[in-house]
Amino acid sequence: MKQGELIWRNNITTSASCPICGDVREKKHMVSVLNRLERGKKIDFYVCSSCDSSFAYPFTYPKCYSDEENPQYCKFYVEIGAGIDFIVNILAQFKDDSSINSYLDVGCGFGYSVDYARRLLKWDAVGVEPGVYGRIGAKALGLEIDPNILGRGSAYDNRQFDLILSSEVIEHVDNPDNYLKLLYSATKSGGKAVITTPAAEYVQPENWVDQVIATLSPGYHAFLYSQRAFDAALQKAGFIGVIVYRHQDRLIAVAGKDCSPKIINPFEKELDEQIRYYKELAVNSGDKNICNGAGFRLLKELVNIGDFPSAFQIWEDLRRAIEVQYGSDFFTNERLFLLSKSAKDFDNYGLLVPYFIAPLLFYRGMLALNAEANSVLAIEFFARAEDLALSDIDREHGYFIESASLLWPIKLHRGIALLRSGRRQEALQHLNEIIFAKLAPRQPWLRALLPDYIVSRAMKEAGVAQLQLSRRSEAKDMFGRGLRRPEESENKGLHEELRQLFSVATAEL
Repeated sequence: MKQGELIWRNNITTSASCPICGDVREKKHMVSVLNRLERGKKIDFYVCSSCDSSFAYPFTYPKCYSDEENPQYCKFYVEIGAGIDFIVNILAQFKDDSSINSYLDVGCGFGYSVDYARRLLKWDAVGVEPGVYGRIGAKALGLEIDPNILGRGSAYDNRQFDLILSSEVIEHVDNPDNYLKLLYSATKSGGKAVITTPAAEYVQPENWVDQVIATLSPGYHAFLYSQRAFDAALQKAGFIGVIVYRHQDRLIAVAGKDCSPKIINPFEKELDEQIRYYKELAVNSGDKNICNGAGFRLLKELVNIGDFPSAFQIWEDLRRAIEVQYGSDFFTNERLFLLSKSAKDFDNYGLLVPYFIAPLLFYRGMLALNAEANSVLAIEFFARAEDLALSDIDREHGYFIESASLLWPIKLHRGIALLRSGRRQEALQHLNEIIFAKLAPRQPWLRALLPDYIVSRAMKEAGVAQLQLSRRSEAKDMFGRGLRRPEESENKGLHEELRQLFSVATAEL
């Protein structure tokens, strides 16, 4: 097997007991993938027909996680890897709940959720994290994080809390039923617990391979709950009013102890809270990598909402910090081009660049295109962003998901910038690569990253390019193709634009 390869549904079975429901009947093979902890060895996942959950078999629980001991992984985590937005979105749902004063994050990692709850929500917030980066985060953020395992000598074994969070932990434990009972015991009567875990339902051949590998985390994740099995397990532990939400590759459960929990929308974007927290981190943390990671996340959100003046200020602060850390010539085209061709190794790459460099250059290009109306500068940023995003995708499967998810938006906006600068033929080349997915033969799974709304926008811009090149028949055909596609929420007003452009192309014919 090769790194990043998935082998689906081999003709093999196992009678191993399901770690979720205990069923001992024969189970069919689901997928095989290389074990991240044992080089060259594959690991097999099976699906339980009784509860629809998946599990790795055979599976050896690791004594420690090698990435946690790697200082470059910690750098990657704080710069781009940590899902701070996801944690803030969940906790912000409870920000107006006056019954919450105490908060515990079990398996808090670096401690971002504890920090957010303490700084902005003003809760009595603590965490438990036996991993190395828990100690690093506690020191860097000034947090109370206990390195002992809950129920095995932690400082909070005899305490109860109004709200408990356990995010992406249960899939690592050797007895999930006992773990849920432990969380139940640590929750106050009338309190709530939020537990998140990867969704077994996501592990399907049609889904994006990098995200499937991240969901499986071969060598780390012992099992994956199905939505219904997760609900049943929480009720078995004693929780009532359990609500299990599923969104793509993730399950989020909200459960009450002696009460029905508040109905929340865990996937609603709490943008104001995210921006507030990123600003706090960017200016009130003494760690340069934490500051840079917060600055990048803040810049991204500000560009996305169109607050360009604020985004420019963050860009300037971030640019200066990066040049101090990596050299005053860091953002020159020559240096960025060389970076895209060197340091294929994950660790060495992090010594040369911030791990968010490809997405950062994309958002800087968006500023040049939309705020400065400087299409020539935008082309330069998009070109380097595309080179680095492709290098990221080649480098490590399951890590550079943000770079991979931005590849097609980068290509679309590079095409738009070329069109605005009068380079119509080059613009068509990039736009057609989207429309006809010409990158796909290079790495077929990239096709799964191509959102429909990107294709529709590329059709409109390609039609404009054809119109400007006096190829009215080709323009009419492209606008017509766009109009035959369903309207997408991400492209409000696009169909009306296409109708008007179609009329122009038809009239001129």
